[in-house]
Amino acid sequence: HWVFWSMGSQIRGFNLINSPVMNQKPKNASFRLLAGLAALTLGTVAAQAQAVPPVLAHWDFERVRREAWESWNRALGESGLTVEGGTDDQRTIFHTALYHTMIDPRCVSDADGRYVGADRRVHVASGFTYRSIFSGWDVFRSQFPLQTLINPRLVDDEINTLMQIAELSGRGYFPQWEHMGAYSPIMLGDPALAVIADAYRKGIRGFDAEKAFALCRETSLRGWRPQADFYNERGYVPGSISWTLESAYFDACLARFAGQLGREEDARFFGQRALNYRHLFDPEVGFMRARDRDGAWLPWKGPTVFGQGCAESNP
Repeated sequence: HWVFWSMGSQIRGFNLINSPVMNQKPKNASFRLLAGLAALTLGTVAAQAQAVPPVLAHWDFERVRREAWESWNRALGESGLTVEGGTDDQRTIFHTALYHTMIDPRCVSDADGRYVGADRRVHVASGFTYRSIFSGWDVFRSQFPLQTLINPRLVDDEINTLMQIAELSGRGYFPQWEHMGAYSPIMLGDPALAVIADAYRKGIRGFDAEKAFALCRETSLRGWRPQADFYNERGYVPGSISWTLESAYFDACLARFAGQLGREEDARFFGQRALNYRHLFDPEVGFMRARDRDGAWLPWKGPTVFGQGCAESNP
């Protein structure tokens, strides 16, 4: 028997306990269940399951377990990494960590390429795998630089996905943090800009670079940044060291990307914006220091006191 679940607009589960199957079961009977998962509706679940043999084409649990283990081993092997030395525990820790880097962004399209887009309509991915769970601030400086080396196809997938989301949502700029096509204002900065610039610089270019740059530009100038008009005019975010420094960094990435595309005017423009970090350096204390809207320094409590305009950190 089947247990069905849909991730799309009709999010429903099959109630096994109260089903006719359970109510009519013989005494002491046992049941075997296959679980199906689809991105769209319940009507696609069975077809989805049949489209991914051999895992759901038989009832051998040990075989399923073995095939899943072999599948992950192939994925780890395809990373191209050769591990030598270390203890068994250290190698286990390393490969477990590598496995964790491959969980997200995950595929959220059905076997036929269909997915629910940011406009909540059904689309078909062409030339890439539609993915979800881009935890931008957490991954742009760690997981994604690694993926450019060991899994460049995933990077291409995610960039194309982010571009689709920016377009289909009608926003015209990239999400900071994305869940199932939805924008989530979690953490800060414009992580997609760093991911895209890094990928293009390393030759990962399975996306429309000009369109990506246009979306990057819009993200920098009119995206998530707090008090964007003030920042664009004065070059810092009042009360926030982190937002100012993050914005300067991502503009530096955008300047490099523009230079790679031969957009010299944009490269100079964003290169100049990348120097905005200078507005917050206070030579008197020797550290970055937040300012208010009038340009005055905020009270200084010492370099190791938490906060003072920093996100999850100190000056």
